[in-house]
Amino acid sequence: MLKKDMKFKALPKNGYLFVIKNLFAIMFSIMIVLANKITITSDIFSSNKEAFFSKFGVLDILLFICCFLLTNVGITIIEKIINLSQKKNEYVERTKNVKVFVVFFMLLIICWLPCVLTFYPGGVFADTTYTLLMAKGEAVINNHQPLLYTWIWEIMYGIGGLFALSEYHVIFLCTIVQAIAMALVISCFLYSLYKKGFSKKFIIISTIYFGLFNLIPLYVVSLWKDTFFSIFFFAFSVLLFNIFWNRAEERKFIKWQTILLYSVLAYLISFSRNNGIYAFFFFTVVLLVYFAYHKEKRLLKYSAIISFILICVFSVIRGPIYDSFKYNVDDKVESFGIPLQQVCYIIENNGDVSNEDMEVINNIIPQEDIHKLYCPLIVDKIKWAPSFNKEYLNDHYRLFLRTYLNIVRKNPIKALKGWALANEGFWDISRQNGAGYIHNTMWFTLSYPIRDVVKDKCGFSFQNLYSVDKKISSALFAWFIFLSVVIGYRRRRGGSYLALMPAIGIWITMIVATPLAYSLRYVFPLVLLVPMGIAVMIAPKYSLLNTESFTEI
Repeated sequence: MLKKDMKFKALPKNGYLFVIKNLFAIMFSIMIVLANKITITSDIFSSNKEAFFSKFGVLDILLFICCFLLTNVGITIIEKIINLSQKKNEYVERTKNVKVFVVFFMLLIICWLPCVLTFYPGGVFADTTYTLLMAKGEAVINNHQPLLYTWIWEIMYGIGGLFALSEYHVIFLCTIVQAIAMALVISCFLYSLYKKGFSKKFIIISTIYFGLFNLIPLYVVSLWKDTFFSIFFFAFSVLLFNIFWNRAEERKFIKWQTILLYSVLAYLISFSRNNGIYAFFFFTVVLLVYFAYHKEKRLLKYSAIISFILICVFSVIRGPIYDSFKYNVDDKVESFGIPLQQVCYIIENNGDVSNEDMEVINNIIPQEDIHKLYCPLIVDKIKWAPSFNKEYLNDHYRLFLRTYLNIVRKNPIKALKGWALANEGFWDISRQNGAGYIHNTMWFTLSYPIRDVVKDKCGFSFQNLYSVDKKISSALFAWFIFLSVVIGYRRRRGGSYLALMPAIGIWITMIVATPLAYSLRYVFPLVLLVPMGIAVMIAPKYSLLNTESFTEI
């Protein structure tokens, strides 16, 4: 067994490290100040008078300064605690032991089994119901619900037909496949921690988190596109975590086995949810910048070629090929949720809108209906209104974009406020709403009601174990990932933080184009990435494999 002993040394001062730390502190402090100025007195459908900004004052400047200083001090304290806690851990790489992987897998399955049996055959949601109709050939197939997810269900129904299974058994089969896939991917991550020499305490805590944190088993039994997307997404992140662990592994990026796995997982996340490609594109940009910065010309060239081919092939499939089968639904409103919300906010708050611009907006939705329907936190009441002219928006989307930019140019502050309210749940750590938030009572009245097998057979129920009394803000997970990147880079100054970059890409797509202000389902991969974020923070400083040993940079 080759020991790779990585000793800890004090991190030298560096201008980049100072900038990264203070940039995070500035952004976090701005978030606290903005969140403090927002008042919401109702639910997700709050009106313009129920969800609003209060006026800014001198005290807000003082609050910003205090938050900035406290955030800086907090990061310093966290880094010192990590350094002290890691002194005894030399990160000696452990030998391969498949039994350890099997133990992780079995522990996760055992932990999730009560949830699987409590919510038999699995929780089917309204949008999944339409996917089932497409999979059974009872509805026209389109890509509004990703085709990859529909094809997964077609396979499930195919197996069901082969073995003469009832539809409930087919649904339960999908739940089992989902649980096994989730357990395999998480076990790969836990096994990576084991192999890389992370402490047994951290590995045990991570296993408990994945097994018992109620959001995770609830998603295991949630049959919607987000669960499979999260599985593929986490698998991609685990691959990146292993590739960028050290410089030696990093150079294996151009091996054909790595390229093949990287490409398959990139396509799985790109085709399993319609914003997955944007997360991959964001990561691609970061990856190229990373290789360019480190003057890795060979890796830069190969990664650029691979990424270019992947994105081009994806564009051809999602464009001309999908069009030829009439899979694409030309529905611009799904992409223009935030711009519509900003325009409505400006109109509702007496912004400067010319008659010419107002005429374009009126062609999409009449101004009087904006007054009746506009909700700052969700665009649904606007886009589903009978008077909303979807065809006009689809045919004149360039005109709408020009009008939108003109309105925003004349009302920048109001546009910023409208934007901040429209995606508030993704940046404000203090609030979370039940919309899109998984809980243990949400499947009982839908088309496929669940059955509590444990209660039927044993007379007691585990359902209360999966109650969600306190909802955690989606933004809290996002800010934790940002913090992990900052501390991981400052301590290690290597590429392990790249494993978290696709998650930041997903978060950015929500900030830019979310249809509602709160929905944990859209960023659920961030929940799975919490232990990886900690691993990035506490990992040993980046090292270069030089012949037989690692050498500190």
